[in-house]
Amino acid sequence: MTTTDGERLILASKSAARRAMLTDAGVPFVLPRGAFFVMVDIRPTGLTSWDYALRLLREAGVGTVPGAAFGTGGEGFVRVTLAASDETLAEGLARLTSTYQAMAG
Repeated sequence: MTTTDGERLILASKSAARRAMLTDAGVPFVLPRGAFFVMVDIRPTGLTSWDYALRLLREAGVGTVPGAAFGTGGEGFVRVTLAASDETLAEGLARLTSTYQAMAG
């Protein structure tokens, strides 16, 4: 299967719009290098990545991957996928940002 230039532009535009949801909500993250995920900086919450991911799952029903699962350099971050339908992603990011803002104070 090949991807046309037009399809690449659509995907890039969608990814930028999805990252803007986090930026607009004041949630810091590390930009991916061509992938459909971001590493959200959860250090302002004071929680470990494992604790944050578990609380986010329990309190908001949003699944993430603790950054520590990728090694010690990932601690303080959680991995969030951007590969979902627009509706699902909008709802998940709204839940994530609401919970993040409450935890980060």
